[in-house]
Amino acid sequence: LVFTSPLNAEVYFGKYALEKEQQVVAIGDTTAAALHRLGVRKVIVAEEPSEKSLASAVISLLKIRE
Repeated sequence: LVFTSPLNAEVYFGKYALEKEQQVVAIGDTTAAALHRLGVRKVIVAEEPSEKSLASAVISLLKIRE
């Protein structure tokens, strides 16, 4: 799951629960902090809050899972 804002995370977790094997990626520290407040403990945070950095974080996660 990829979250690009705290509001995005709040709305999602207002409707859905995190499944056991799902990985969570946040665009930045503010979004990661919101995810932590929502009970998500394992969050991968992009190095900087940009689309390019977010894409790199997702690609790195996918490579780890291979």
